[in-house]
Amino acid sequence: MKEIRLHGRGGQGAVLAAELMVVAAFEDGKYGQAFPAFGGERRGAPVQAFVRLDARPVRVRYRVNQPDHVIILDRMLPNTVDVLSGLKPDGLAFMDSEKSPATLLWSVDAPVYAVPATRIALEVFGQPFVNPAMLGAWAAVTREVSLEAIQRAYQHRFPGSLGEKNSRAAQKGYDFIRAGATPVQVKKSEQTPGGVIKWNREEVAGVPGQPLHFASVVAARTSLAYPTGSWRYSRPVVDPAACNGCGVCETFCPDSSLMIVDKQAIVDYGFCKGCGICAEECARNAIQMVIEEA
Repeated sequence: MKEIRLHGRGGQGAVLAAELMVVAAFEDGKYGQAFPAFGGERRGAPVQAFVRLDARPVRVRYRVNQPDHVIILDRMLPNTVDVLSGLKPDGLAFMDSEKSPATLLWSVDAPVYAVPATRIALEVFGQPFVNPAMLGAWAAVTREVSLEAIQRAYQHRFPGSLGEKNSRAAQKGYDFIRAGATPVQVKKSEQTPGGVIKWNREEVAGVPGQPLHFASVVAARTSLAYPTGSWRYSRPVVDPAACNGCGVCETFCPDSSLMIVDKQAIVDYGFCKGCGICAEECARNAIQMVIEEA
């Protein structure tokens, strides 16, 4: 049995990619299982999805804690989440990036394939739909499912021209690997991955000798104590020459992370989640969304 864990952000298609990996496995005559893990997070929050593939029916159902392969749909996620947690000694990782993954934070030594999935997606869709290129690259290396099966899975899910675009993106990811791409051997970092605050739960509200229920709230979750800027896929960048300090962006910002100081828009990147509303509302085009890159 092969176990795969996918890491992404809400809205990037990690759950869809997991589902279509299993559909592709069915196309190839295999058995599979896919399910996600996330709570009430909004778009942009880190999420996980899990896949199991086998030649026999898959009977177990629990989180993939020791994956054979890890697929990372967001190039900044390793600095926030321990994406390689439990990766088997001979495991492989795949990440959307055109830069070397060696500069990011990693919890173990591992080979990581950097796949230009965002560039491929922008060429094919005009939008950063990265999961088909990532699945194509994964299929080219592992041969767990065929490229043709992945393409059929996308075409069935998205009939017509959108399915054809997904098929083309998967082909480009596959071709990138087949053209001679090699993994980068990343090293365990001295600094531990994880920029998001981990709350220290006080065992005061539970029965003596028993842990609290996972949903128990034992501390105030104030926005100032819970920075969420690591959720971003792209960031707003203000052009001071074009900005006249009108305040429209500040009015529409859902996270109050944009303010006007001395007639200039200032972004608090510790809390900006990169939703892009400010850029959409700016009548002077003084705010541009720029893709995050390590």
